[in-house]
Amino acid sequence: MFGDDLYYYGYQMEQHQLIDKIKENIEIDKVLAKLMEEKTKKV
Repeated sequence: MFGDDLYYYGYQMEQHQLIDKIKENIEIDKVLAKLMEEKTKKV
């Protein structure tokens, strides 16, 4: 029982880290898109 709980908790932590990474990547993509828009406007 205890081992299963630890395994489940570890799995949950990995899922949260994965989601955080995806969110970070989405934020970075948005920032890059804005930068590209600004650069194309200036050119």
